[in-house]
Amino acid sequence: MKSLVDVPFVAESDTTQGKLQKLDMHKQMLPRTSRLWVFGIAALLVASAATFPLKAGGAEQPGGAKALQNGTRSVWDGIYTEAQAKRGQDTYTRHCEFCHQPDLRGLDCNPSLVGEAFAQEWNGRSVGDIFQRVQTTMPEGAAASLSAQEYADVISYVLNANKFPVGQIELPPDSTKLTPIVVEVNARQ
Repeated sequence: MKSLVDVPFVAESDTTQGKLQKLDMHKQMLPRTSRLWVFGIAALLVASAATFPLKAGGAEQPGGAKALQNGTRSVWDGIYTEAQAKRGQDTYTRHCEFCHQPDLRGLDCNPSLVGEAFAQEWNGRSVGDIFQRVQTTMPEGAAASLSAQEYADVISYVLNANKFPVGQIELPPDSTKLTPIVVEVNARQ
C-alpha cells in the first residue's frame, strides 16, 4: 500500500496530463489514509480506557474516601465515623445544647444547626470553615475551651444530624485537613 510519502513529487516539467493523474491518485489515497487515522485513534482510545478505567466521583483515597477531580472531597464521601458522631453528641449535650437545643434547631438568636438553616450557611463552603468558626466562637463565652478533637467530634455529630453518611475514617481535628472537604447540601439527596 502506498502512502502519501511514497508518491513522487510532481515536477514542473511534468505534462498537465501527468499532473492530473498524480493528483487523482492523491485524491484516491486520501480517504483511505483518513480512515486509517480515525481507526488508529479510536483503537488507541479504547486501549487507554481499558488500561486506565475511570471511576465516577473521583479517585479512591486511603480508607475509602474519594477525591473529586480538583482534589477536594465531599461530605457525602463518609468523612466521619459513627463512634465519632456519638462522642460529638455527648460533647454537644454538655457544651452546646443549652443554646442550640436538643434537636439542634436553635433558639432565639442561636442558629439552627440542621436543615435549611445549615444548608444556607454552609453549602459550598468547607468543613474547615465550620471547624474554624466553631473553634474560635463556641461555646459562647468560652471560645476555644474544648480540645480540637472535641470540636471535630461535635462537627461529626452535626453532619450526622444533617443525614450525611458515616464512613470508616474519623474527621481529623485539623482545619487544614478539613479545608478540602466541601459541604454539598443537595448534591446526592
